[in-house]
Amino acid sequence: MKKDMSLEGLRWSCDSGSALYDAPPNGRSRTGWGGQIEIFDFLRFPLICIVVLIHTLQADEHVEFGILYHDALYFFQESIGRSAVPVFFVISGYMFFYKVAGLTTEIYKSKLKRRVKSLLIPYLIWNALALLECCIKHLPVLAGLFPNIVNQPIDFFYCIKSFWCTPDGTCPIYYPFWYIRDLMMCVLLTPVIYFSIKKFKLLWLLLLFAGMLFKVEMIPGLGFGSLFYFSAGCYWAILKAEKTPNFYALMVISLCWIPFAVLDTMTKDYYFHLLSNIFGIGCLYFVGLVAVRKFSRKISRDLIQSVFFIFATHAFFVGYISKGIFALLRPSSEIVCFLLQFVIMALTIIFSREIYIIINRYAPKLSKVLTGKR
Repeated sequence: MKKDMSLEGLRWSCDSGSALYDAPPNGRSRTGWGGQIEIFDFLRFPLICIVVLIHTLQADEHVEFGILYHDALYFFQESIGRSAVPVFFVISGYMFFYKVAGLTTEIYKSKLKRRVKSLLIPYLIWNALALLECCIKHLPVLAGLFPNIVNQPIDFFYCIKSFWCTPDGTCPIYYPFWYIRDLMMCVLLTPVIYFSIKKFKLLWLLLLFAGMLFKVEMIPGLGFGSLFYFSAGCYWAILKAEKTPNFYALMVISLCWIPFAVLDTMTKDYYFHLLSNIFGIGCLYFVGLVAVRKFSRKISRDLIQSVFFIFATHAFFVGYISKGIFALLRPSSEIVCFLLQFVIMALTIIFSREIYIIINRYAPKLSKVLTGKR
C-alpha cells in the first residue's frame, strides 16, 4: 500500500482488507515521500518477523532452564513482541477509512464484498488446511508422534466449530488466524465504529480501553482489545488522517516502553503487560517514522508482498523447525537455547518466503487465492 495518485493505486491500497497486504505495483506512497502509508509499508515485514518470534517454541526437555532464560525470552516474545499484532490492527483500521469522506451504505457494501476475497476466503482455506493436518496426525500410523493432538477427538461438530474456535481455547484451529477472524468482526462493525467515533470521539476509545482494563470477556472473535486497536486506527483516519503524531511525544513514549517492558517481564502483571503493549505501538511507529523520514529507508516491495504468505504459513513450519533444531543440536547452554529462538525465526521466515516465491512464480493465480490478492 504505497504512493500512487491513480485511481487504481488508491483502490488497491484502501481495499486490501488487512495490514498484512502489500503495496500497489508502482511501490510509492500516496501521501508523499515519508507519508503514513510508506511508514506502514516499512513496518509490515519487521512486524511479521516479530510475530514469528512470538510463536517459536521453547525446548524445556533439553535444558534445565533458569530464570535468566525464561525472563529473556519473555522480554522479547511477550513484553516486546505482543505489540506487533495491535499495530496490524491499527493499520487495518486506518486503511479502512483512509480517504473515506463518509461511510455510506454503498461504500460499506463495496468494502465488505472486497473483503470476502481478501479476508474470508483465505481464512477458510488456511483453517481447512490446518484441519487437514490435524486429521492426518490422527492417523494410527502417526498418532503416537502427536499425543497432545490425538487427545482431542475429531467429529463433524468439532470440524465445523474449529473454524471459529476450538473447544480448548479462544483461537480457530489455525491459531494465528484469530487475527483475521477478529479483523473480520471489526470490519462488520465499522458502521457502529464510524458512528461512535463521529459522535463520541475519544470517549469511544476510552470505553473500549476500559473494557480491556477491567478484563471484560466477550465472545471469541469479538474482544475489547481487537476493537480498541482497530478503532484507534479508524479514529486516526476519520479525524486526523494526514496528521502525524508529535515526533518528540513519540520519542518519550519510546523511551518509556523499555521500563514498562522490564516491569512486565519482572512481575508478569497484566496491567504492566497492557501498558507495555500500548507504549510498544508508539515505539514501533516511531521506529518506522525515523527510518522512513530521517534516513529514507524502505523495505523491498518483494518482501512486503510476501508478508501475508509468511503470516499464513509460519505456524505450519515453526514447530517442526524448532523441534528439529533442538533434537539435532541438543544444546546444553541457556544462552545457546535463547539465541536459537532467533535462528528458528529466521529459518521459518526464509522457508515460508521461498515457498511463496515458487508458488507466485509457477502458480500466480493460486498465490492470489491463498493470499487474498486481486
